[in-house]
Amino acid sequence: MTSPSYGVKGKPVSRIADALRPLVDAPYIPLVALVLVALIQLQLVFDRAINWDEFHFYRQVELFAKGTLEYPLQTLHVRVFQWLPGLDGTGVDHIVIARIFMFACEIFTLCGITLLATRFTNLKTGFICALAYLSSGFVMQHGFSFRTDPIITALTMGALCILGCTRFRGVWLALFGALIAAAAMFSIKIVLWAPAFAGLAWWRWNEEGQGVSLMLRVMLATLFTALFFAVIYLYHSAGVTVDDSAGKVLQNSAGKMFFFGIPIYWALMLKFVSMSEVLVLTILCFPVALYASRLNKHAKVAMVGLFLPLSALFFYFNTLPYFYAFMLPPVVVACSVPLSMLRDRYGAALPAIAFFAMAFGLWVKEDQGVIDRQRELQAAAHTIFPEGVSYFDFSGFLPDQDKSNAFMTLWGTEIYLKGGAPSMKSVMAQKPVPLVIELDDMFTAMFQPDDPASYFLPQDAAALRDTYQPFWGPFWLAGKTVASDAQQANVEFLVPGPYTLSGGAIEFDGRRAYPGDVIAIDRGRHRLSALEGKEAHLTWGDHLKKPEQAPPPRPYWTYF
Repeated sequence: MTSPSYGVKGKPVSRIADALRPLVDAPYIPLVALVLVALIQLQLVFDRAINWDEFHFYRQVELFAKGTLEYPLQTLHVRVFQWLPGLDGTGVDHIVIARIFMFACEIFTLCGITLLATRFTNLKTGFICALAYLSSGFVMQHGFSFRTDPIITALTMGALCILGCTRFRGVWLALFGALIAAAAMFSIKIVLWAPAFAGLAWWRWNEEGQGVSLMLRVMLATLFTALFFAVIYLYHSAGVTVDDSAGKVLQNSAGKMFFFGIPIYWALMLKFVSMSEVLVLTILCFPVALYASRLNKHAKVAMVGLFLPLSALFFYFNTLPYFYAFMLPPVVVACSVPLSMLRDRYGAALPAIAFFAMAFGLWVKEDQGVIDRQRELQAAAHTIFPEGVSYFDFSGFLPDQDKSNAFMTLWGTEIYLKGGAPSMKSVMAQKPVPLVIELDDMFTAMFQPDDPASYFLPQDAAALRDTYQPFWGPFWLAGKTVASDAQQANVEFLVPGPYTLSGGAIEFDGRRAYPGDVIAIDRGRHRLSALEGKEAHLTWGDHLKKPEQAPPPRPYWTYF
């Protein structure tokens, strides 16, 4: 008989462990940790800076509320949120309200992770898997963002749970089809979850005896999916006339969706590792844990299928941080295998505390003052331009106003530089665009005379530098400076409209003008000269007033 191992004061260690086991392995510990992490993330819903993509998605809602639908695919969110523009407050406030809905979608996803992980392990491990997802770096920061990702993640996770946890008969088949169809209308990238569905289908088919019944039900569910997709598409696109828009969107997305070679966002992958160490270690342990597990071979196939969406990081182009919130749910369900082993050995408390500590550390480091600066800038813009304005910028920072250039992400800039979007100078030839919002580094650098302006077409960079001048904070207005010794300069104006004269007097096209005068200037070239030897300034607008307060300090974004 083996002698017991003794610890302090002669008490057997095994007895101490047995006494503590109900505490360290209690199911409420990971559940409490999960609730606490959800609560601190809920605070970020209101206080984390709005990301540029969120402004872009909300701008699409504003356009739809005004009767414009850019294209009928991947824009279903505009119908869901078409009521937002009618609310009081700034665009930032509206996006925060939409984030609450996204947070609810994330909670639904957490429930799906728990349910599906429990199907293969147990409830305690299911809670730990949900906690592993929620506490991971990019999910903690972006899981509630106003994008389509939280919606499609919840819908697709719901469909995955129907396949894995229900009888998959009758009304479940119709619901499965409705969820997949709706998710596809929000974004076609749900195809990246195909291995997860294939793995679960293989497992169910073998569990049911490899008969034809499941295959027939899968075919019926596919038919429901196609039917619901057609209905939603026809409803969403009704009354919208866009020349081959669906084909163009699909062609553009497919052409840019995949790549071969080194991931363009490899640095962000390393950042995810640094922010999600515990989850990454769990992912690395998955192959060995799966091999050593007692799951039957068909369940192991299902786990591999659930794990495979992780491979999208190495062939899918747009793997920015918010993509991780979409990609990870089936992966963490697969990680129920190593997490179950960890819980069996050390109890539920250890992984729960580790994941909670990871999330809490991210929350503490968050700069929660940026969103107030964004609100202040939007309020200032509406004070300066009470009747609205057309503008150029990076993201669509004023969603309810007329953004007149492309969405300048890496993808959007590439399309713009290749001629897939109108040049800014050509837009200026068609309508007045008096404002540039210099929120992003690409615009800041472009306004430096020695910068190559690699993000802009040469004619656009030249036109912007020659046309716009600092007005208040990041707002640059169309204007001209007339030097004190300027003599009959022939100056081109690309932005027509009223211009207010300040500083010194000038002669404009043979007529004298004095400080305080408002001059109506047409597009084209005009003769300017200084009078009285004083520098003069022409600023677009009729005595536009700067806000009394100083502009808020930078930064205006929380970068990835």
